[in-house]
Amino acid sequence: MLPSDSPLLPHRDAPSGAITAGSPAGIDVTVTNTGKTEGDEVAELYLEFPEVAGAPLKALRAFQRVHLDPGGSQKVHFELKPRDMGMVNEAGEPIVAEGAYKVFVGGGQPGTGATGVDGGFDVKGTLTLPE
Repeated sequence: MLPSDSPLLPHRDAPSGAITAGSPAGIDVTVTNTGKTEGDEVAELYLEFPEVAGAPLKALRAFQRVHLDPGGSQKVHFELKPRDMGMVNEAGEPIVAEGAYKVFVGGGQPGTGATGVDGGFDVKGTLTLPE
């Protein structure tokens, strides 16, 4: 089972293609069972952060298990809240940083051969999160 080849984009884009720091981002992907037997798949959403000192390279931010019949498909929706887009900067402050975020949704971590789809979105502005 794997995510479909549909583009992976946040569904709450501003006209500029960016979201404002502090706004949620909805991510939709379709998971399809390409096998001949029914089964479960765990769609995992990984986020790569802008290049900010102290930021992690990538982090698992959401996952959802789906059960599919052979040949079946199901839309999976993830809602990334500001805390999900947050990181701790070098000064130890929890923030949502301005910049380009990359998203990977698949059956495992990106870069490990796991099947999935990727995309991204930009965040405008910086938000300091409560601790």
